Amino acid sequence: MSDNILEVPVEHIVQEVICIRCKKRFIDVRPKKLWLKDCQCPKCKRTGFLIATGQEIDEEDLEG
Repeated sequence: MSDNILEVPVEHIVQEVICIRCKKRFIDVRPKKLWLKDCQCPKCKRTGFLIATGQEIDEEDLEG
């Protein structure tokens, strides 16, 4: 196996979302090209039930 690892920067979105199936609310970080409808809830493990709450989150808010 090679020790040379190439990391490619990927634009991403950080937003608060809620699962309308199980009511789990969490901070979602995903690639910009990935649609929210294709994301999985970490609690109920279902896709297609997440909606954005509209809460704007800056990356600085996530740091310590």
